[in-house]
Amino acid sequence: FMAAVGFIAASTLIAWPFSAALGIPIALHTLYARGLLRFVAFGLLWLVVILAPIVLIDSYYYGRIVVAPLNIVLYNVLSGDTSSQLYGTEPWYYYLLNLSLNFNIALPLALLLPLAVLILSRTDSSKFAYLLY
Repeated sequence: FMAAVGFIAASTLIAWPFSAALGIPIALHTLYARGLLRFVAFGLLWLVVILAPIVLIDSYYYGRIVVAPLNIVLYNVLSGDTSSQLYGTEPWYYYLLNLSLNFNIALPLALLLPLAVLILSRTDSSKFAYLLY
C-alpha cells in the first residue's frame, strides 16, 4: 500500500496534480484496509519526501517560495477567472471525435474489452481449451 500511495503522490506532485483523482480508489482501499492513522502517515510521508525537493528546487530558481502543484490547482480550479479562452472552447463531442482520431482501432477494442471480460468470466474456460491444441 505504501508504494501505491507513493506512486500516486509522485504522479500528482511531479507530473500533473489532477492525476490525484486516479488515486481515489487506492486511497479508499488503504483507508479501509489499514485505517485512518496509517493512511495519514503514508500520505504525510510521501508528501514530505516528494514535495520538499520540488519546493526547494522551484524556490531556488524562482527566487521566492513556490509550490508549483498548488499554484496549478489554484489557477485552474479556484481562480475566479475561468480562463477557458486560454485553451479554447470546444463542443462536448469534440473530445469523443478527438479520441476516435487519436486511438483509431484501439478505441472500439477498448470499449468492447469490459464486455469481453464479462462474457469470458461467465463461461467455462475448458470450452476454449480446444483452441490451444
